[in-house]
Amino acid sequence: MKISSLRAETGLFNLVEFDDEAKFIDALGLDLHDQNSREMVDEILQSLFSVYSAKEDNVFSGMSGFILDPIFSLNAFLSQNEKQIGLGLSLDEPQAERDPLALPKLINDWGVEQIRNNYAVAYLTMYYHPDEDAALKKKQFLAEIYDYCHYEGIELVLKLVIYTPGDQRFEWDSFRKDQLQALEELRNLAHMFVLQYPNDPLACATLTTQLDVPWLVSDSNLEYEVFKEHLRDSLENGASGFMVGESLFKEIEGMRKKDHSPDLDAILKFIKTRVRDRAIELVRISSEFSQLLKET
Repeated sequence: MKISSLRAETGLFNLVEFDDEAKFIDALGLDLHDQNSREMVDEILQSLFSVYSAKEDNVFSGMSGFILDPIFSLNAFLSQNEKQIGLGLSLDEPQAERDPLALPKLINDWGVEQIRNNYAVAYLTMYYHPDEDAALKKKQFLAEIYDYCHYEGIELVLKLVIYTPGDQRFEWDSFRKDQLQALEELRNLAHMFVLQYPNDPLACATLTTQLDVPWLVSDSNLEYEVFKEHLRDSLENGASGFMVGESLFKEIEGMRKKDHSPDLDAILKFIKTRVRDRAIELVRISSEFSQLLKET
């Protein structure tokens, strides 16, 4: 499949990621080896899928695509029998904690061919720093996956996470420099990039000029109100849309009963109200910006 399958009718990309469900499940304090826990996770995921793919009064057209993993979220999605939304399927294994120094860990018995068979786009998360010792290995690793995707006739979305080495202090100027350098090195190895917000509108415009393919701004698990403003700045400076995850629903991790187990009723109510409203707002921001582009 092509990345165009993830595009909304407006021409932009409104994506939700469910590829990091191991972290989400761990935050809820659930054990997937327990049947009751597994059923609870599936019910939460199905509720989220339902909200994100809803259509109301031709105002909210829903998210244009889901990024899923084949271990936790794909089965819950398929049980909804939803066929009218684009799919990206993750190549790397969901992990509660990721080692930024390591190569992405691919899922066993799963790969580009299986993603093609599911009529989806390939999706990969890679932590990267231009000066790290493993930089060359990571570039070679990504090049092999990109070539294999080309061979199988599908396209690749790369979520590129620039990290700060342990012996360095985080500074925005250094981050922006490292992000640009990384894109110079990797720009020809993905069909679309998902990037951290560089904390500066002008830097967003620079990202746009650096790339010949679309880029989306990631929520980076920030607070929703913060991400919403990042999205506006990014769209105004050339981003082709967004990919959002925990920013829409991270509060549900703290919704507990007296015995500290997840309060499923409160979680489902929150999804149908607050999460729904946030999803509608993000899609409206994207749609309004798309309309402004058409009018100029």
